[in-house]
Amino acid sequence: MWIKNFLRPSRPRNAYLQQAAFILLGIASACCILVYVAQYDGDALWLLAALLALLVPCGRNMMFAYEASNATILSMENPLIIVVGFILLLLVLPLLVFVLLVATLIQAARAPSVLR
Repeated sequence: MWIKNFLRPSRPRNAYLQQAAFILLGIASACCILVYVAQYDGDALWLLAALLALLVPCGRNMMFAYEASNATILSMENPLIIVVGFILLLLVLPLLVFVLLVATLIQAARAPSVLR
């Protein structure tokens, strides 16, 4: 029953499949960066680059998580809470990317081949 209301597709199937491929490319590049850090003792800035490689492909889907976190974080006017909330969002990002990938694939399965 809930699947009928879950993420109504608004674009054709090819758009969702391109977005899923872009997310997979981001996951692959982040994994390459993490292997570089582990094998060759890279700086901690490379870890930030890996997070950025995950953040960029999510684009449109990531805006929902950003708005949901800002609704609670920015309402508390303490700068420390804002920084901690942003760091927690970056720590949760690797898990969130897989959720966004699954959501994109569900949308692709439900989307029509061509919009009318």
